[in-house]
Amino acid sequence: MVLLIEAFFLVLAVMGAVVITRAFMLSRINVAQARLAQVLEEGLLRKEEANQRFQQAQAEIAQLHAQLHESVRGQAAYQAKAEALEQSSEEKLKLLGEARETLMQSFQALSAEVFQANNQAFLTLAEQTLGQFQAKTQGDWQKRAQTLTEVAVPLQERLQLL
Repeated sequence: MVLLIEAFFLVLAVMGAVVITRAFMLSRINVAQARLAQVLEEGLLRKEEANQRFQQAQAEIAQLHAQLHESVRGQAAYQAKAEALEQSSEEKLKLLGEARETLMQSFQALSAEVFQANNQAFLTLAEQTLGQFQAKTQGDWQKRAQTLTEVAVPLQERLQLL
């Protein structure tokens, strides 16, 4: 029976050692679980932060896309305005060229008319002046001829008497 009691104490000692070992292991498992829970919580927090950053990045990308599309639309509008202005400028230059040509032709025609009128007026004035000069000169010649006749007739009469 002593053997049985010794065996019983031995079993109790082994069971105590198993319980202590098990308690130690449970303690280590609890520490490991706590550490694992902490790591898991940190991982979840990092995942949540990463998700937030990802969502912010997606929102920023969407905003940048919207700005890009707006810029493209604005650029297209400015391009259309620039093309319209260029076309309008070309049309205005063409009209100015045509107006210049028309004005030049009108000026040439008008200057030819003015030149013709001036020439005609000059010729008329020259004819009048020449007519007056000829009339005056002819009157002078007639007076001189009469004076010569008046002088020559008595000389001729005297010469005939001689």
